[in-house]
Amino acid sequence: MEEFNDGIIPDNIAYYVEGSEEIANVLKLKVNVNDAARSKQACEKLEGMAEALCNSSLNLSLPEGMKNAISNCEPYSEKCKDKTISLVVESWPNHRFNGYDLKFVISSI
Repeated sequence: MEEFNDGIIPDNIAYYVEGSEEIANVLKLKVNVNDAARSKQACEKLEGMAEALCNSSLNLSLPEGMKNAISNCEPYSEKCKDKTISLVVESWPNHRFNGYDLKFVISSI
């Protein structure tokens, strides 16, 4: 996990791999945005990391539809090769600073 931003409670991004010793079935980047006022910086961070993950795991650039979804914090899903890439947005109910998390996922179909 890497923290970024300089708020009282900084935002953070983490990388997860799910699968077996032989094969990864799910690659996931999760960003916790602890203050919605910092959304733009958090989305820029996620987009850069998602681009790198797509390049290294699929040998593809991040699709434009996904870039738009990340910029707008909107859920999205698309098939690339034999994988599905998706963005899941989950708000944190009753959070003081309207926090939420973004999950960028590459998974086997």
